[in-house]
This record gives sequence, C-alpha cells and structure tokens, in this order.
Amino acid sequence: MLPNEIGCILNIDTSSSTVKTGCFNGIFDGTDSPYDDVDFYVKLDNEIFVFIYGRIPTKPLKKLNENEYVVFMLSNASNGTIERNNDGHCYEP
Repeated sequence: MLPNEIGCILNIDTSSSTVKTGCFNGIFDGTDSPYDDVDFYVKLDNEIFVFIYGRIPTKPLKKLNENEYVVFMLSNASNGTIERNNDGHCYEP
C-alpha cells in the first residue's frame, strides 16, 4: 500500500514498486537526507527516494538527485489532518 500512497503524493506510477527501506525519524541505509532530521524516509525498489518532513527546514534549499523527492506536508492545526485540494496540492487552511 505504501508505494501506491507515495505514487499518489508524487503523481507518478509506483504501482509495481515495493519498499526497500522505510523508517520513521531516521535513515538506516546510509543515505544522506537533504535536510537533517527527516520524519519519514522510504526508498523503493525502483531507486526512488522520498524524504517526508513535518516542518519546513531552516537550511537553504538544495538541488536533489534524480529520483529523489522531498515532501513537506501541511496539516490542519485544529485536527492534524492533511488538507488537499482537487488538483492534488497540499495546503494549510
């Protein structure tokens, strides 16, 4: 299920992918995260890397490698849910 969810967030087809590495609050396969302290990290068997952060990083933005994605999820402060509009963009109400 996780590859499908990631595919939905990134708007790419990951239906035939499986998770190679996945962990909360860290990276355990030697990969460097683009902005320290990642909240969730997953690497798929098609070499797509996804780093999910629950806050906006304070370090300058940098160029990502091919097949590397960073997702910043904004939640509704009153209920903690992710808000998305009909074209897939996340926002904070």
